[in-house]
Amino acid sequence: MRGITLRTAVAVVLLVEGCGSPAGCGRSVGLDDLVETDGVFLRGPGGPPFDGTAEACRADGSLRERASFRNGKREGLREVWFPDGTLAGASRWKGGLRDGPAAWNHPNGRPRLRTGYRAGRESGFAKEWFEDGRPRSVRRLVDGEPEGEWLEWRDGVLRLAATFRAGLRHGRVRSFHANGLPQVDCTFADGRAHGACRAFYPSGDPEWEASAERGSIEGP
Repeated sequence: MRGITLRTAVAVVLLVEGCGSPAGCGRSVGLDDLVETDGVFLRGPGGPPFDGTAEACRADGSLRERASFRNGKREGLREVWFPDGTLAGASRWKGGLRDGPAAWNHPNGRPRLRTGYRAGRESGFAKEWFEDGRPRSVRRLVDGEPEGEWLEWRDGVLRLAATFRAGLRHGRVRSFHANGLPQVDCTFADGRAHGACRAFYPSGDPEWEASAERGSIEGP
């Protein structure tokens, strides 16, 4: 799991393995019976803030979702299941905001997303996969903004490799053709092209080369 720290990986494993069973739907308060007002879940219209665990059931009696609340706000573990009982995802909440590891799966049970949150914003390293298990993206975020290396794949081929600073492209940014050969290779500074910028044909032969100064490209 490139780019994901050991601490994050262990937290995600504990999160997924700690999820409960989808059996026994209907033993808790109905999640659909709670009324949300300004981010606070109440026991019905005008009722007090809800404390405890609530569940949402499907028409066939299977469990769709289970979540915990404190003082009317999501607190602790939230779990969601597919109709066949396979875990769709789980996340940790604190004071009504996502806070901690989050893990989401494809219907076939394979991982779809492993990430983390801090005070409601995606933070830390995140990794996505396609349903067949091949990687889709690896990225790092700080308070919801891209920071550092960002990689994206398509059909098993790396298609984008970029670096970010404070949410803006900063440094080398490269895209690749479907055959894996370079397509565009440019340097950015604070979100604008700055420095050498080159493009290539799918054969690998040069297409054009230019120099950019704060977003203004000069060349052929």
